[in-house]
Amino acid sequence: MNKKVLIVMGIIIVIMFIVFLNQSPKGCVIDQNQNGMEAFGVLYGLKYQAQTFTPTTRGLNIITLNLKKIGNNGDLDILITTTNNGLPTTTILSESIIDASILTTDFVDYNINIPTTLVRGVQYAIVLKSPNSINPSNDVLFRFSTNNFYADGVSIYSNDGGLNWGKNEGYDMYFKTWSCGVN
Repeated sequence: MNKKVLIVMGIIIVIMFIVFLNQSPKGCVIDQNQNGMEAFGVLYGLKYQAQTFTPTTRGLNIITLNLKKIGNNGDLDILITTTNNGLPTTTILSESIIDASILTTDFVDYNINIPTTLVRGVQYAIVLKSPNSINPSNDVLFRFSTNNFYADGVSIYSNDGGLNWGKNEGYDMYFKTWSCGVN
């Protein structure tokens, strides 16, 4: 095959992957969500973002995030962690990595496989980081809301790689948690 055909095939595969990401997961139900997204924040280097949530089901299979990239960002790491006093801990229950080449330059809902078993009514954190994105010109953007608040958790940030966390009062990250079969 020539180089042009391979490039076109690669583009088609990425588009098919993105279209798949935008679909609701089959056989799954939304457990928790905050769907306001009138603002956005940035992830790069030591700037991390987290959102705590409190599940009503035991199974977490997929999370949906609204993301885009700017420049030549690094991969995006997504963690599900335990919390202590409402802040993420270093105890990682599940992790998923989105290859930088999959992210688009437009905001898109991404359904990310991140299966784990949780305890109903216990608070956890979705942690986003892109440590290999080195500056604001090469970063990952995520959506959040300033007026559609999620009652069972808070938005949290770290400017030092997760060593210290602060609460984003008045903000909540756009997210959905999906349970597929384990309730």
